[in-house]
Amino acid sequence: MTDQRPQSGERAISELQISTCRCLAQILEKRRNLDWLRLNRPEWLALPGQRELLYGVLRHYLSQRHRVSGLLAKPLRSKDSIIMYLLIVGAYQLRYAKAPAYAIIDSCVNACAPLSRPWAKGLVNGLLRRLDTETPRPEDAPTQEELSLLASQDHPAWMSNLIQATYPTCAEALMMANNERAPMTLRANATSQTRDQYVARLSEAGILHRTMEQDSAIVLTSPQPAASLPDWREGACAVQDLSAQFAAPKLMEFLRESQNPEVAPVVLDACAAPGGKLFHLYEALCASFATFQLFAIDNVPQRIEDLTSVGERLGHLPDDRVDIRCLDASRLEDGDLPTFDAILLDAPCSGSGTMRRNPDIRLLLTPERLVEHSALQLKLLQQLWQRLRSGGTLLYCTCSMFEEENDQVIQAFSQETSEAQPLSLQLSRGQATAAGWQLLPTDSMTDGFYYAALRKADTA
Repeated sequence: MTDQRPQSGERAISELQISTCRCLAQILEKRRNLDWLRLNRPEWLALPGQRELLYGVLRHYLSQRHRVSGLLAKPLRSKDSIIMYLLIVGAYQLRYAKAPAYAIIDSCVNACAPLSRPWAKGLVNGLLRRLDTETPRPEDAPTQEELSLLASQDHPAWMSNLIQATYPTCAEALMMANNERAPMTLRANATSQTRDQYVARLSEAGILHRTMEQDSAIVLTSPQPAASLPDWREGACAVQDLSAQFAAPKLMEFLRESQNPEVAPVVLDACAAPGGKLFHLYEALCASFATFQLFAIDNVPQRIEDLTSVGERLGHLPDDRVDIRCLDASRLEDGDLPTFDAILLDAPCSGSGTMRRNPDIRLLLTPERLVEHSALQLKLLQQLWQRLRSGGTLLYCTCSMFEEENDQVIQAFSQETSEAQPLSLQLSRGQATAAGWQLLPTDSMTDGFYYAALRKADTA
């Protein structure tokens, strides 16, 4: 009897599976992140289907590995780890993909040869068929019990324990939120139109959305490619998470409190790439001051180039009021920079608050890295504080939900710096901490994000 099944469809699924397995090998064996893949292996992430499958597998990698391992008679050899990845991909697809189970299984079997493991066809076929008999289909909504189990299983044990210790009343909800897809939030470019005007353009294009409390924030009902948005190439908007859109208005609030309105403010964005907060700050400065100086630094030349491209698309560059330099904020020399009235330090961190957007974090982050980050963050504060004028404000932020990178850093710096005065800081969502303010993925529409503000007292 002739097989009437759609072979071309199975080949397409196999190609997605193969590229996902290759990405997993880079992440898990070479410890390379999604940014590295986008830059160095763009062909593995070029198609929406490739990105969707990889991100989904990364979110549920640990739970699916647990399921697969339970059915293996003995562990696979380390040199055959690619087959383990293939089995995990297949297990994920059986639960979450809309393709028929036979197509998923057959395409996994067919992927063995291109992955240089033709001997594994029987193993892959047998194990996935066993999994299929006990796996609910995608149309079967997960139960609360399943969601709860996945919330814990899809985080490494040390991270799950840390989340439970830090957020004992909402740990499960927080880990569930990390397994969801993140919302897509826009910032209307305030120098070219009002938010209402851009909202009208979205409505004309049939793009469903809602506005938020920030003056420029718009959340799309369904994410879509940024380049397909109305007037994207003309710079009408930028993609920027809601939690990050608090930075520029909050720094401006502190700046207006301390700044002589007759004097042009000098402001620094100390870790400026990829540019979302920088150009939001630029728009806010344009609205509040006739003239100003805005400095931006980053220590990677490629990120400076990318940042500049963003500014040009938005129509904010070139501008004599903006000075962008490739400098390392942790190793500043005398004469590198002037003295500033306000400094924004979006410090390098674990990114733990963005696991919905960057699911590789849960597989790459280690407790040791948290310690390394906190040491760097403290060094950045020490360096930049020397460039802040008396009476000036430093706004510290991270996209982390861990105290080791947030309150503990601010408290350590404050204890060693007598002129560092904590400022009261409150946002429209999130919660107060001992030294600042914490947003979480469980807060409506936001990533995990932390803010703290310090004013430099005049010791004269």
